[in-house]
Amino acid sequence: MLKKIEHVGIFVNDLDASIAFYTEVLGLELVERTTSGNLEIGFIGVGDSQLELLCPKDGVDKKDEGVIAHLAFTVDDIDAVVEKLKGKAELTDTKPREALEGCRIFFFKGPDGEVLELFQPREK
Repeated sequence: MLKKIEHVGIFVNDLDASIAFYTEVLGLELVERTTSGNLEIGFIGVGDSQLELLCPKDGVDKKDEGVIAHLAFTVDDIDAVVEKLKGKAELTDTKPREALEGCRIFFFKGPDGEVLELFQPREK
């Protein structure tokens, strides 16, 4: 059902400083920098997974929600996994939605309120 950890979303206050830390200090690679709604986002490659650095453009500190925003898992068939979750997990979304140019995502919560994401990559 779940193939791998796709990415871990981390709230940051300064995207440039965070990108510099992860690339220059830790030697990781910036894979992509983009914006989505009110967020500036930097994707940092870590082996087969990524860190998703999330920086609110309005300057609002999201750390009251925790530094770790969410944990995302790669899936092949997001619709089938969502069906399996119904009645077994708190569903944040009502249905999978498109994000980042053809990828599909879906958010739900674990038993302790942790935010989890299903991520289906865009078809190649």
